Amino acid sequence: MTLTELARIVPQTTGKQYTVDSLSRKLQNETMKYNEAEMLINNMGYTIKFEKLNK
Repeated sequence: MTLTELARIVPQTTGKQYTVDSLSRKLQNETMKYNEAEMLINNMGYTIKFEKLNK
């Protein structure tokens, strides 16, 4: 999925406006919050899963 597609889908499901530029800046600057990343990932049809590392 492209950033363009993601920026188009998110407002339809959340009502929050995201632009390609704002998503790109957040990724480049590493300033995206966990809840934003989770929401974007959910909109792409995925979930975040934490698994303990076997060390």
